Amino acid sequence: MRKWFMSLLAVGLVFGLAACNGKRDAKGHILISGKKFTEQVILTHLLAEYVKANTDLDVEVKDSLGGAFMLKQVIENGDVDMYVEYTGTGYLNILKQPYDPAKTPEQIYNETKKLYKEKYNIAWLKPLGFNNTYAWRCEETLPKSSGSKRTLI
Repeated sequence: MRKWFMSLLAVGLVFGLAACNGKRDAKGHILISGKKFTEQVILTHLLAEYVKANTDLDVEVKDSLGGAFMLKQVIENGDVDMYVEYTGTGYLNILKQPYDPAKTPEQIYNETKKLYKEKYNIAWLKPLGFNNTYAWRCEETLPKSSGSKRTLI
């Protein structure tokens, strides 16, 4: 299970979610938001800078807006145009899809993208190209003193 979950996380972050419901009417303006924790605040501002540098859009940022369920709702309502979401969060938590260790990260991403479009009319963009898989490292003496044979989990 751990290997599958790490593979799911390895799909990484999605570059952003874009609302396709057409409820916002400010042409040339985009509102980017994110979740209430440090990594998301950074990603929100990185995404905003990327959009500014590569488009003529007027970019507004409202960081730390809320959690995954709240952000899904505000983007679905058209109150936010884009935010960064994690493939695993979208697939398992929002879409409530069952755990299937036989699926590859790419299959999970593609299924998540398809279901978000069908259920919520929300488009998933390309993945950012990195993942937030976690590892733990300690001094070599700690595992020896505790009886563990591993230094990297």
